Amino acid sequence: PALARFHTTLATFNQNETYFERDEVKRIYIYLQNFCIDQINRSQPAFFRELFGLYRDQLEREFLHENGYLVEWHYKNVATTAIRLGEMAWAEQFIETQKAALEPDSRETAYCLSKATYYDALGQHDEVLRYLLRVEYRDPRYSLGAKILQLRSYYELEEWEPLHALVESFRHYLKRNSLLADSRRKGYYDLFRLTRRLAQLRAQMGYQSTEKIRAGITKLRADLQAVETMPKRDWLVAKLEALEREVAVK
Repeated sequence: PALARFHTTLATFNQNETYFERDEVKRIYIYLQNFCIDQINRSQPAFFRELFGLYRDQLEREFLHENGYLVEWHYKNVATTAIRLGEMAWAEQFIETQKAALEPDSRETAYCLSKATYYDALGQHDEVLRYLLRVEYRDPRYSLGAKILQLRSYYELEEWEPLHALVESFRHYLKRNSLLADSRRKGYYDLFRLTRRLAQLRAQMGYQSTEKIRAGITKLRADLQAVETMPKRDWLVAKLEALEREVAVK
């Protein structure tokens, strides 16, 4: 129903757009965009495709620009949406060709974080880490996104010591950061601490008994289910299930 209502609203808007001033059209796009994001947050992934269409329409008309530059957060969100949809060729071309449209002060960091996100989706985690080295952590939003990518890459590459060090440094970072709401801070903390526990279980596979590993997995699954809100939950659940399968064949 929500998708049908959105299509009806968008069609009506497109038919009557000429009656609105440019600034009004831009505001309506923002309303439509925010509606899609809200639906995505309500577990309606079909709205990723609708959001992607809105972004592309706005790009063509330079609605995502300010003072002659493509806004860095729009650049990041457009790239992330395309990657989420599996539009990898389009995403790569967008990241490369639109880099020059970014404001010079934010250009390199926005570009490198988007490239890291791109390579994360391709499973090329060495490349993820290579681009993250060039990210400047001047904005908490950059820092949080980059550290999650770093965490996932260390896990996938079985870099257990760097992963442990990252979790410790991130714990201190969260304590110092007063801008994050308590619920978001807890969600990020839970992701990092539970990923470390999963990494410890995976690292112990060679020398701990199967029964002990299974007991650890059972406890971790229960603790994960008790967490209400956490970023990248699906990724962590998938990795936990993969470890479960690996243990089952031993």
